[in-house]
Amino acid sequence: MKNNKKPRAAFSPKLEKVPRATDFNSKISATNFCWRVEEIDWEGPWGWRNATVDVLLQKIIPKLHNFESMTWGALDGPSGSHSVNIEGLCDEAQKRLLKLRKDEQGALYSLRITGKMRVWGIRDRAIFRVLWFDPRHEVCPSLKKHT
Repeated sequence: MKNNKKPRAAFSPKLEKVPRATDFNSKISATNFCWRVEEIDWEGPWGWRNATVDVLLQKIIPKLHNFESMTWGALDGPSGSHSVNIEGLCDEAQKRLLKLRKDEQGALYSLRITGKMRVWGIRDRAIFRVLWFDPRHEVCPSLKKHT
């Protein structure tokens, strides 16, 4: 006796693929900037102990507050804020991430506060988790003048 059974599909799958991540990324780009401070590094070369109260209250917090009115899409690039791969950071920053056990991050996000001043953090979807205060643009030095 010969078995004539052939497997059948319950439906025909679509032949063209539609990436879902694009929808997710566009939703994040349209989401307003939001920040948290539970990841702050107090010590080290870019620790927040190095920030004065004046700088914090007159420059950093007002700038972070202004960013809250922007979407991530508007913040990326034109404002001077951007993501930087870990390999692009200076050696000392990479070692500090290792010491903090945050070396699994693929990239950090740099927020431009002034010409040289940066606030570094971890971008977790639409949330910026503040990590470092970099007043002299040392974490990822730029070759451009005045940055």
